[in-house]
Amino acid sequence: VRVILPMGSTGSVQVDVVDAQGRVALRGSRTAREGSGLLIDTSELSPGSYVLRAAHADEVLLARFIVAPR
Repeated sequence: VRVILPMGSTGSVQVDVVDAQGRVALRGSRTAREGSGLLIDTSELSPGSYVLRAAHADEVLLARFIVAPR
């Protein structure tokens, strides 16, 4: 999943991916650069619905996405 953050600064972004049952499927820290996106590898996730939470400074982005069966 490629995420374009509407955040206008550079720095560390805390990323959590939570499944439909509320379990944390992925967690980590990424470096964001102004004007570019984050690439989050979802290849190990099971098919289903997920919520991405990306937090940077005092800003939080939430986005839903679906992993389709292969």
